Amino acid sequence: MTTFSVLFHSLLATLNPRFIFAPILHGTVVKYAIESFYYKQSLTVYSCIRCTNDKFQINNKSITAMNYLLPHTIDNLLGEKLIFKRLLHEPDGDVLVGENFVQPGSGPPMHTHWLQDEGFTVLKGRIGYQLAGQPEQYANAGESIVFKRGTPHRFWNAGPDVLHCEGWLKPANTSIFFLSSIFAAQKKSGKAQPEIFDAAYLIIRYASEYEMNEMPVFVRKVILPVVYRIGKLLNKYEHFKDAPEPIKHL
Repeated sequence: MTTFSVLFHSLLATLNPRFIFAPILHGTVVKYAIESFYYKQSLTVYSCIRCTNDKFQINNKSITAMNYLLPHTIDNLLGEKLIFKRLLHEPDGDVLVGENFVQPGSGPPMHTHWLQDEGFTVLKGRIGYQLAGQPEQYANAGESIVFKRGTPHRFWNAGPDVLHCEGWLKPANTSIFFLSSIFAAQKKSGKAQPEIFDAAYLIIRYASEYEMNEMPVFVRKVILPVVYRIGKLLNKYEHFKDAPEPIKHL
């Protein structure tokens, strides 16, 4: 066992004995805490993406969308497929348009877009959705819903058939990178839980844009920052060297 592993085990034992079994450098990482959030769910936040060749400014730095071309399709291991189709330029911000296909019972957990508005129009099927603290609601083919920025929300396929929606996100910000990286981390782990170091990187670094509301505060504020820092020490984030800067405000 490495020095890092010994130190981390000691830290977890001091904080809470139930985390003693979490071998951070040898497989499952804080299994109890992480899987309590990811159980039968995906760390996905449905959105649309911007075209590779459309540059924009973040902290006075012009960047592109890391060589993603539209249309661009990604899927996870939980019955969701996203097709990002086009970018619409508007004076007050770009609108990113796409489609999603969701299997019955699937959908992302409660989450928040701090800097973006999001909307769906149901093309086929029945969508269930909920705002934090409010009752569940439903929409059918031809109906639309909008989630305003800063509003915790979730949605799922509430019907027996595949749910097909057209969706939009305004503005796009880092959505192409964030979603593609989350999906890649899921495939890397081979299960619904994204690979732990990548998950820590994405959740901590992009906390100003996205929040996973169902994740326990202790995990988000204590466990993941520790994993993130250890990942940096172990050079786990070389594949993120061209990652866009997180957006702090609009």
